[in-house]
Parts: sequence; C-alpha cells; structure tokens
Amino acid sequence: INEIVYFDIGQGDATLIRDAKDKSVTLIDTGGKVTFTKQAWQVRKAKTNGERIIVNYLLSKGIDHVDNLYLTHQDTDHVGNFPSISKKIKIKRVLVPLGMEKLRSFQKRLEATNLDNNVVQPITDSYQTTNQNFRILHPFEEGKGKNEDSIVILYNMLGLKCIFTGDLNQANELKVMQKYPDIKCDILKAGHHGSKTSSSPEFVKKLNPKYAIISVGKFNRYGHPNIETLNTLKESQITYFETSKKGMIKINYNKQHLLTNLEDKLVLER
Repeated sequence: INEIVYFDIGQGDATLIRDAKDKSVTLIDTGGKVTFTKQAWQVRKAKTNGERIIVNYLLSKGIDHVDNLYLTHQDTDHVGNFPSISKKIKIKRVLVPLGMEKLRSFQKRLEATNLDNNVVQPITDSYQTTNQNFRILHPFEEGKGKNEDSIVILYNMLGLKCIFTGDLNQANELKVMQKYPDIKCDILKAGHHGSKTSSSPEFVKKLNPKYAIISVGKFNRYGHPNIETLNTLKESQITYFETSKKGMIKINYNKQHLLTNLEDKLVLER
C-alpha cells in the first residue's frame, strides 16, 4: 500500500509514509508535548500521545518497525515522542540534520531509547536516499538542529509530490527555492504549524501546491496558524486543512485513484 498519514498529534508534527515500491515505512517527526519543569511527584507515568496515536496506528496496521525516522530539528514538539515510540516500535535508522547529533539534548533522548549511536545518520541535501521517491533538499551544511536547520523532504507518491519542511524559516525557504529552482509540489506541509515565520509568499508561489496541510493543536498558545500564512495560501488559491479541525488526514493509493479524506473522501484524479 502507498499511504501518507498526517497525524493529529496536537501542537506538533508527525507524518507517516508507507511506500509500496520498496516496502518501506518512514516517519517524519514524532510529535511531543512541551512541558515545564516539574517535581518528581508531579510527573505522571501516562502514555505519550506518540504511543496513543502513532504506535497504536502502526500496530493496528500490522507494522512493528520504522525503516527511516527523520527528525527534522531539535524542537520537542517534533522529537519529544522519539524515546517512547522507540520502546514500542523498532526503529532501524534515525536521520537528523548534520550537527544535531552532537547536541546534549539529542544525546539524552537517544540514551532514553536504548538505540545504538550507529543507527543515527546526520544528513545534508547531498545525502542519497535508498528510495528514489525521497529527495532531501535541506540543510546545506552543518547546524545546531534549530528551525533554520530543518530537514526538507520532497516525496513523490506515484506522481503526487509532497513537501515537508519542518519549522524551516522564510529566509531558508528562499535559499531552497534558489538552489532547487525546479521544485514543485501538489501538497505542502506548511512550515512551523502555519507560523508567519514560514511559508513565505515567494516560496509558496514557486511550489504551486494544490493543497496545504497545517499540523496544529486546538487553542494553542502560539496563535498558530497565523493569519498572514492563511492569507498567503488564500491569495494563491490553495485549499488548506488544519489537523486541529479535520483530525488525522490520510492519503491512500488504490490502483486508479488517490483516495483521501482531505475533502470528505475527495478523489484526486491522476
């Protein structure tokens, strides 16, 4: 099966890609809640939303492993569930932006997973993926796992092109656009949960997507998605969907059609 699942993970990011061509399972980010310092007695040993949502979904489909886990950058709402998911699902390879592997915050998470260091692969856009349907567009050089260092992925699902940008900022969106002037997509995962720091009008216009997905939590404290981003999408006549309103958004391929719940089981003709 070919499938893309944009999880409703709250204020965070997590996307599953199942590619039938090489029978691979890819997860882009894990979600994770930003928490404030608590005393030991205040910490509840409850399941993370990564276990409740991502792990449960994978196991319900008979999937017990992830071939490639891309952690786009260091922010907790993108990588916080990494340890808890790894204890339920086997992770074969962890790909991070070059430089992030050196951070103590990442090393602490890795230690909590019981995974070996040799599963971690720091990458730049020169990284050659084993699956030709995946193309890495960013970062260009070593960084510190910050928003501006986010991994950018172009995935081609049987002609449907999808871009994932982590929390990449506008300045680096333009650099990606300049380095790869040929890139286009059908579905854009709006950067930084629809924040005004991402989704520059020039970048969005260049990509020319039909749809945008905004992974965002209900009533979040950050005001995401920002009205500037929504106006950018509207001005380019891009239909957008928020996980906080639509829930989990899934795209399947079945022989003749791509079946998706973007618009009440809308059928996207190939």
